[in-house]
Amino acid sequence: MSGHGIKGRDGQRAGQASIDSLPDDPATRIEDLDRLRREAKDARAALRHMERHYARAMQELADVYASRSWRVAQLLRRLFRRGARRRAAVAVPMEPGTLAPPSGIALISALQGVAGCNAQAAAVSADKIAIWDGVSTPLAGWLDALAAALDRFETCGMAGAALLRKDGRIEAAGAAIRPDGSLVPLGAGEPALHPAFASVADVAALPLGAVMLRAEVWRRFGGLDESIATPELALADLASRLRGAGLLVLCQPFARLLAAPGPPADAWAEAFGQWRLRRRAAGGNGLAALGLPPRPPPRVLLVDMLVPTPDRDSGSADIHSLLRIFLAFGYQVTLLPVGDLGRADAYVDELRDRGVRVVANGMFADASDFLANEPDPFDLIMLFRGSVAGGTLIDRVTAHSPHARLILYAGDLHFLRLEREAVLTRSAATLRDALRSEKIELAAITRADCTLLLSTVEQRLIADLLPRARTSLFPIARDIPGRRAPFAPRHGVLFVGGFRHHPNADAMLFFAREIWPLVRARLATTLTIVGTDAPAEVAALANEADGIIVRGHVADLEAALAECRLTVAPLRFGAGIKGKIVSSLAAGVPCVATKIAVEGMGLTDRVHVCVADTPEAFAEAVVQVHETESLWTALSDSGVALARARFSLGAASARLGALLRDLGLPADER
Repeated sequence: MSGHGIKGRDGQRAGQASIDSLPDDPATRIEDLDRLRREAKDARAALRHMERHYARAMQELADVYASRSWRVAQLLRRLFRRGARRRAAVAVPMEPGTLAPPSGIALISALQGVAGCNAQAAAVSADKIAIWDGVSTPLAGWLDALAAALDRFETCGMAGAALLRKDGRIEAAGAAIRPDGSLVPLGAGEPALHPAFASVADVAALPLGAVMLRAEVWRRFGGLDESIATPELALADLASRLRGAGLLVLCQPFARLLAAPGPPADAWAEAFGQWRLRRRAAGGNGLAALGLPPRPPPRVLLVDMLVPTPDRDSGSADIHSLLRIFLAFGYQVTLLPVGDLGRADAYVDELRDRGVRVVANGMFADASDFLANEPDPFDLIMLFRGSVAGGTLIDRVTAHSPHARLILYAGDLHFLRLEREAVLTRSAATLRDALRSEKIELAAITRADCTLLLSTVEQRLIADLLPRARTSLFPIARDIPGRRAPFAPRHGVLFVGGFRHHPNADAMLFFAREIWPLVRARLATTLTIVGTDAPAEVAALANEADGIIVRGHVADLEAALAECRLTVAPLRFGAGIKGKIVSSLAAGVPCVATKIAVEGMGLTDRVHVCVADTPEAFAEAVVQVHETESLWTALSDSGVALARARFSLGAASARLGALLRDLGLPADER
């Protein structure tokens, strides 16, 4: 298709040249224009014909690749080329062609039946065993995606691919086991990117297409039960045994195969296999013996404006941490980014790969469209920020799930930040914005069963404004990597902050103009500014003579923190607690900050951080921390210890678990 695009552009340029060279006579010019229009129309018709011909050819090629004859031919070619005594399992092609499986993965074929699978698996020495049905067409990256699921989820016993139809819709994204022991495919006929099936999901069973297990799990459970002659039912039996032992059976939608029909099943073998499977399910779950479905996992809906981008801003990192905690509690987690429903990128895929159902890819027009098509109610709804909960959105989500508990994650109180900015800048317009925001946020707080606040200062403020509102202190959570390098090899000062957040731009301009010249007068060091969306006035601060480097977004913040001597947080207004400070403490990097920056965090000056407000005091603290190894080491040690105790995922998980149990919801880690 790229070739057609190039020709199209060349044709457009030639057409423009033809128009420019037309004669000046009006009648002649009209005739020539008509001729050019006819030629353009004919060219478009020819192009459409070529595209239809191309589509038919690709479909025919896909049919050939999916056919039994192609598979058998490929298998025979490789068998005879490598020698008849080679095992067919080793020779099975991964894709149309002759690719070999990645190191550490043994690929075996189900075409030889259940006993053949066990025999092939017994002969391999790889760490992971993949079973392929031998007829479905694997799509790029299938084995890597299955291996990634096993590696990411420690309790994953088996991961399986999603089967797609030729039109791109789902054939099976996992399977359920009926009370009679038969299997029903999940998601059949739905679009591949439907949020209910586009994420890694725990399922009862898997279609035969392709699955992967760790070799030690295969050996521990004895492989497939050879008394069940139907491979798909034998695989479902193994899935039941794995789940009975507390292991997960996951459908990995990033591993995809084009489904192709397998050999017809023997009626007796299928009936016997269903009987064995029915008995297996009944023995492990009394509900199944009565024909009742097992109890579903609790369901939580998280509603925010955008898909989180945790490597780009602190607020996104907060949401990302909460998503991970809910997944650890065994919740089915759905993210509804009401202002970002068309998004389709690596941030969406990363969440789906963790098991989060993300409403994206333009599958739904708006929040109402999604809720109207979501059949099951949620047990818990969490709204991020009062501004998101404002308007009619809170009414729509509570109408969909009237019995759900409602939690508001306030983040930083927007109205408080605006008030402080208005006072600093003496802006009447900003003060009016603060009043409007206050009404929206306080209204949302009054409707929530509980509001999570980051800062002790803000918790006291809400207690004064809304004495009857229930709030819970919930500081932000981060991974705690600890100190990666000692004092000596480090150098320079680092500022971290996304510049869509206005306090960060104000802080950096204030620091560069008022504080940094005082530091540079005493130290020949550098200031590195890291953060997305820097405005022109911040970008203009870059100056080699002044030692200022503006790097913009960095993919690996931990590496930047491992190189610098200290970070700064010279904020003059704001609210909540500051992710930049938490990240610095978690990495063992001392921070010099203003009082407003450390507000409500429980930090002690010259124990966990250094606090200063005037330019002179701030510059003095920067020089001392940068040059005094004993002070630097003490701050680093105490910062990491406090971060682990107060801002780690474990600490946040304990706080959220206690709150959920108090609200009558489950909160036990799987």
